[in-house]
Amino acid sequence: MNKLLKLIKIDIIHSYSINKLNKKHNAKRKLGSLIATLILGLFLLCFIAFIVISLGVICKQTNQLDTLLILGYTLGTVLCFTVTISKANGFLFEARDFELLMSMPISNKTIVFSKLCSLLILNYLGFGAVFIPCLIVYGVLSLASIGFYILGLIAFLVGPFLVVAVCSFISYLLGLLLRRTKFKSIIMSMVSLLIFIVFMLFYMSFVVKTSAIEGELGNDFNAIMQLYGDMIKGLKENIQTYYPIAKFLSEGLQGNLVSYLIYLVIMVIPFALLVLVVSKNFLKANMRSKNSSSSKNYTFKDQKQENKIVAIFKRDFKRFISSTNQMLNIGIGPILSTILVVVMAINFKNIECFPAAHYI
Repeated sequence: MNKLLKLIKIDIIHSYSINKLNKKHNAKRKLGSLIATLILGLFLLCFIAFIVISLGVICKQTNQLDTLLILGYTLGTVLCFTVTISKANGFLFEARDFELLMSMPISNKTIVFSKLCSLLILNYLGFGAVFIPCLIVYGVLSLASIGFYILGLIAFLVGPFLVVAVCSFISYLLGLLLRRTKFKSIIMSMVSLLIFIVFMLFYMSFVVKTSAIEGELGNDFNAIMQLYGDMIKGLKENIQTYYPIAKFLSEGLQGNLVSYLIYLVIMVIPFALLVLVVSKNFLKANMRSKNSSSSKNYTFKDQKQENKIVAIFKRDFKRFISSTNQMLNIGIGPILSTILVVVMAINFKNIECFPAAHYI
């Protein structure tokens, strides 16, 4: 147990570059980046809390408070999926510190559990940022008992299990299919970016459509509440239809123990299978990732000298598209702006399809 905790600690330190704070030449810069990250994280949490509280008030007035639980779990799952699909393969099947760990007197079981725990901790950050505020706001507005918070805590702890299992299996299969491809990291980054874009298309479509119809209704409070109630009801029904796990969780937290047990089984069994698969294939998969293949047909050609600016641009562009974090962090502004313009153009062009009189 002591070795497991030490490995998790080391993984967290290296993942978030905390070890670089000890170096004098860049300690101030890293400390400043850490403080800025914490401030930004606090701001995002406050923003999410504000949105959840506002949505909770609307849901309570329209007698659909359980939508908070369904929406919080679903959005948290989407965040986990976006993060994990690009990270799972590197954590479990292409570990950078594989040779170092193999040279230490540590069992494979301990190493596998440390990697899984590190991956889960990464998921808890994104999942908890959405799910926990929804859980708290629902509990406060519904005057829930202490049993609700206990069940909610357990649901939070097992919440990312299914996503981690599915993403790990997908990443493992993609790693097998692309192991001889030079652009494996680029393809993995593109897949994560595509998932993010699809999610934002659905989200922006919902927001713009709501804002447009609300503008038609003016200041009629009852009509606006009826509009929100209809849209929230439609959103809840769609999520329950296409993602019934959220329905099991919502019903379970409201007192249906059968639904809660079904939710736990759906979460735990795939994760247990993942632990079994990773334990059996950890050595083989990581050894395979260290092998490299090259063509045996060599041809001598004259070396071409490129322009310095072009060479630097190519290098930075390859580095950019091979990193999922950089693509999302740098490209999120242009991507969201483009998506918003397209969705607004489509929705406002067809705004007659959603007459205000239908909601009054």
